[in-house]
Amino acid sequence: MTRTVNPTAETLDSIFGNITQLRDSPGSLLIPRSPALTDSALPTYRDASGRIRDLLGVNLERAADVLGVSRASAAKNTPLSVDALDRIHSLSVNFEQAQAVFGEQTVGWFTAPHPALDGLSPLDMQRTRYGERRLSTLIQNMLDGAFL
Repeated sequence: MTRTVNPTAETLDSIFGNITQLRDSPGSLLIPRSPALTDSALPTYRDASGRIRDLLGVNLERAADVLGVSRASAAKNTPLSVDALDRIHSLSVNFEQAQAVFGEQTVGWFTAPHPALDGLSPLDMQRTRYGERRLSTLIQNMLDGAFL
């Protein structure tokens, strides 16, 4: 029997909203040229990377990796791109699903190397779209009760 965790909009909005400080739902912000996207309405890379660091207890370089930018760019006071918002959304989805498996231990699991990920951490997998999908599949397999 497959157990699928579909993060609720409220939970995703809370993780996504915590990092971005935006009230709009992720879906409305991830559509290019969305009316919700104005530079004045977007958080900055500095703000978002700081919140990722707070959430996961990582340094600026690892937060920059999640956002897909250099360390210098992550420290700038420039608005997030749609790509960075998309990356934050993916992190929110995978982190929420991992919470269903690991509960309070999620941050430790998310930042530690894992043999099923070729020795990379789940956070490292967030660097690419392929890695995000592979991580999502791993978490779903755990939710389904697969022995890894």
